[in-house]
Order: sequence, then structure tokens, then C-alpha cells
Amino acid sequence: MIDQYAVFGNPVAHSQSPFIHACFARQQQQSMHYVATQVEPESFAQQVDTFLQGQGKG
Repeated sequence: MIDQYAVFGNPVAHSQSPFIHACFARQQQQSMHYVATQVEPESFAQQVDTFLQGQGKG
């Protein structure tokens, strides 16, 4: 199973988190998928809740 992680924000396209965490995961031999997700402030809580209720870990 591949662990799911994300960073949420607005803006978020500049985030280096997906790259940094992918490098760390490779070093630790962890299977993970990490994405940057742009969300509007008014839907932030719902987007995070939806992510965590699915397969999202953090």
C-alpha cells in the first residue's frame, strides 16, 4: 500500500514539500505519494477532512 500525503494551501504551486518528502521516502524505502493541492480558504477544512477520511495520512 502506498501512503498518501499532501500539502494544502493557496497558493501552493511553489511548495517544495512534495520533492523534499519524495527524497526522504526514497532514502527510507517508504512507498508514498505526496502532492501539493491548491484550495480556496473557504473550502480548506472540507478538503482536508475529505483527504483524511480517504487514504490520507497527513
